[in-house]
Amino acid sequence: MSSSSYRAMAEKAKARAEDKFRSNDVRGARVQALKAQSLFPALPGLAQALTAYNVHLAAATRKLPSGGTDWHAVLDVPPTAGTDAIKKKFKRLCLLTHPDKNPSVAADGAFKLVVRAWDAISSSSSSSAASAAASCESQSSAFESRRRSTRSDSGRDSPTAQKNHRPAGPPPPPTVMLTPAQDRSPADRRRHKNLSTAAAAPRMSCPTACNAAQTPASASRSKEAVSWTSESSAPVARRCTAAIWE
Repeated sequence: MSSSSYRAMAEKAKARAEDKFRSNDVRGARVQALKAQSLFPALPGLAQALTAYNVHLAAATRKLPSGGTDWHAVLDVPPTAGTDAIKKKFKRLCLLTHPDKNPSVAADGAFKLVVRAWDAISSSSSSSAASAAASCESQSSAFESRRRSTRSDSGRDSPTAQKNHRPAGPPPPPTVMLTPAQDRSPADRRRHKNLSTAAAAPRMSCPTACNAAQTPASASRSKEAVSWTSESSAPVARRCTAAIWE
């Protein structure tokens, strides 16, 4: 068959697609448009008509779990698409579905759906960005508060802070330093006085073989020792006693 024959068949399929769309059979209109495209892809206005049918079919059949329209499906972009990709797709669909450039009966409705999809996605993206910014701000504020409280707690617990921190109240009583004489009991003071007197007395060495260092205080004890000393040791004791009292 010649190309003119295929073109004629494609034009008939396109006309049937327009009739089905007027009868609200969007799926049937899309099927006839795809048949015309397979017969003669370069048929004028066919690509624009098929795009309009696809927009109407997506708006009618693609729904979110909440029951609303899946506007990403209307623009034929994935839900994870970025703003630049969505904007690029939106501009392209506007050119294909605008009634001044698309002679199909489905163009006007498709163009309105494309604009609504862009508005919905833009507003949701703006609200999501605003909520994300607010959440980030609240998290930053909470983190800053925790950091300040942790810093203040660690400052109070540090040894330097504990040393510098003094609780309010009356000053402690002054410390009284006692001298050694004041810090003793009466018996200890008497014993200390006797020992000091004995240490200050002059010492005398015995000229005999005993070499005993005696003091006048111990002379009485040495003199008493003479009375019970045996006769053999009496001369030595007498010599020691005589040396003491010299």
